[in-house]
Amino acid sequence: MKEIFQAELKSLIDLIQAIRSDELQAAADLIRKTPGKLIILGNGGSNGVASHMAEDYTNNFKPTLCFSDAAFMSCFANDFGWENAFQRWLQNFALPGDTLILISSSGASRNILNCAEWAIANGYPLISLSGFKPENPLRQLGDVRFYVESQSYKDVELMHAIILHTILEALIKSKTAQ
Repeated sequence: MKEIFQAELKSLIDLIQAIRSDELQAAADLIRKTPGKLIILGNGGSNGVASHMAEDYTNNFKPTLCFSDAAFMSCFANDFGWENAFQRWLQNFALPGDTLILISSSGASRNILNCAEWAIANGYPLISLSGFKPENPLRQLGDVRFYVESQSYKDVELMHAIILHTILEALIKSKTAQ
């Protein structure tokens, strides 16, 4: 098992080293310059990442929302279809000046893509995080786009969390340095 652990850790280190600091800077600048709240949405396991990050960003930097309430989700999925549930929620809560962060491991989740298309059509700043196939649709959308080159949910979700934590840490440190 030692070899398995070493290979897993090496894979994660390689993925971390592939994260571009200029993209991290661009995302931090976008979040800092927009006056409104953050809205972070993710599908499946990415919703867990989104929920966790919404708590951390709210606690340490600025108010942040995540669509993870089970009652809202089941209501909106029932009334509007799963592919439209997140967009309908977004339409109710997004205000001018807000920044959106959308997360999909595959980059092909229709409910997240609908949010991206809505955000772009309505002029919202957008940061996207995706993985799996390089040609995934979410990778093509957003002002700042993070892509994790892996076919593993574990790798992609971990890297998305690391990216968002790293951005937050930089925002906190730059805020206290002022």
